[in-house]
Amino acid sequence: MQQLCVDCAPEVKAEKGIREARLKPEAADHYPRLPVHVWTSAATLARLVAAWVREQHLDRSGERILVETDFEFRGGLSLTRRALRETGRQEPVPQ
Repeated sequence: MQQLCVDCAPEVKAEKGIREARLKPEAADHYPRLPVHVWTSAATLARLVAAWVREQHLDRSGERILVETDFEFRGGLSLTRRALRETGRQEPVPQ
């Protein structure tokens, strides 16, 4: 099966604020159309995986599309920064 080239530069630094993900080698058998070790936007990967799940008629309801056991993540806003942006607060959220 042909792999998708979602981003052919595997070690390009993440853009500020963009959440990225890549498939872990040990999970490659679960996602045969995705390249391993390639960082791309998590939103793009989520759309690709969701389409594949629909094609395979798999039931993944109630689960995240990109599970941490199969994907690595980097970038994006931290939960604290996201909470500040969403609430309009100026001070950090207590943790």
